[in-house]
Amino acid sequence: MTRTLFAILLSLMLVGCAGSGPRDAGYTPDGRKAYYTTCPAYGYQECLAIAGQVCKEKGFDEIYIGRHYNSFDPNSLTFACR
Repeated sequence: MTRTLFAILLSLMLVGCAGSGPRDAGYTPDGRKAYYTTCPAYGYQECLAIAGQVCKEKGFDEIYIGRHYNSFDPNSLTFACR
């Protein structure tokens, strides 16, 4: 019973993470492509990890923290690769 419950909870967490990948957010004023991601499952650290996966060794700049198109979500990040 405990293993079954654990498997179900783990599956739900993975499905939640799958939907939190970066989305196109247009371009920065200097012409770089911007991305927007939300990270409700694990908070802001998850957003940073997603940005790192997208930009890899180039690194990234945080454009907006917790804001996207005039909305506020504390567990979100708009970023651009360097």
